[in-house]
Amino acid sequence: MATGGQVSANAAVPVYVGMFEDDYDGECFVVGTGGEIEERINDRLVYIPHSYSSAFFTNNVLKYDTVAAKKFCDDFYRCNVIYLQNKKINEDSATKIAYLRFLCLKEGLFALEESAASHHCKYDYFIHGDPNDTIYANKDLTKFIAKDQREYLRKRFANAVCCVAYMFRVRAHHWLPEMNDGYKSIWRKCLYNEDSPSLNWEYVAHHSFYAIFPDDLDRYWKEQVTGNRVARTLAKRIDAFPAGLAGIAAINTGLNDMRLVLPNIAVLFADKLHDAIQHLDEINVKINQDRWAGSVNRHLYNAPSIKIDESKLGAIAAVVLAFFRNFKPDAPLLDSIPLNRIANYAPITGVFYDQIVGNAMK
Repeated sequence: MATGGQVSANAAVPVYVGMFEDDYDGECFVVGTGGEIEERINDRLVYIPHSYSSAFFTNNVLKYDTVAAKKFCDDFYRCNVIYLQNKKINEDSATKIAYLRFLCLKEGLFALEESAASHHCKYDYFIHGDPNDTIYANKDLTKFIAKDQREYLRKRFANAVCCVAYMFRVRAHHWLPEMNDGYKSIWRKCLYNEDSPSLNWEYVAHHSFYAIFPDDLDRYWKEQVTGNRVARTLAKRIDAFPAGLAGIAAINTGLNDMRLVLPNIAVLFADKLHDAIQHLDEINVKINQDRWAGSVNRHLYNAPSIKIDESKLGAIAAVVLAFFRNFKPDAPLLDSIPLNRIANYAPITGVFYDQIVGNAMK
């Protein structure tokens, strides 16, 4: 058997053996603030060699069934390694990032034949190479990623993409330095005894997956959840409220707890604050109609805005805080900045319900 990227001399008819033959027998899945600023940053761009042809793809999914397609895949990987190294990324990281980019290509996550506008974006994140450029001329000098490393990354691929999809939803960015702890936490909850899939999270979110259009990133996450091909912790978070609605999420969480633990107080509260409850219900209906409605990144999904009158919701937030101060004073919800901000519209209501909830617990 020839090594990847060569013609086998043993066959009766010469057969081109692509570098990724093993990967087409492999498995990519394991069962189981302000918004993003759109900008084309060089080290996040995916290099597309001139050997590319739309004939290699069906609905963006790569068909690894012709010599030309296999050679294109080899070119794609090798050229991306060189491109990344030219951006001062070390060889080990460049080979892994280029391979993750190849898996995106393989799984149809790079929409090469679709316009950015059709995905509600200003730009795409591809750079189309020239046959005479130095990257393509030196492509055969690149180191090929080892088979065991490819298997390692394939088995973590779906969870890695879905981690980025989740963080983009709840934090409104692919990656920021302050998001590292969040990434490490959610990755370990995927039952991995590691903080990342062998690359730092900036390299995963920005350098490997940034070229996936946001709506495709979200679609992929939903598909993996439906197909039971992603870690349970990521499946459970599929309906997490997007960034921009943290205050509403905190109010909903608090209200649900209060209705369960102190139903009589909840009934009294609902009667006294009928208009506020009605406004909250209207907001929740709109959120249920479009999962990106009200998000700070809603423009990337063509989703509507939601008019939220925080002054009207102030009394509800104040009651929720009163409930937790009396019932569970160490609850993380008490530290919610959006919840406290909304509650500031109704400080007297908070004091009043502090007494009512306190008396109910005696």
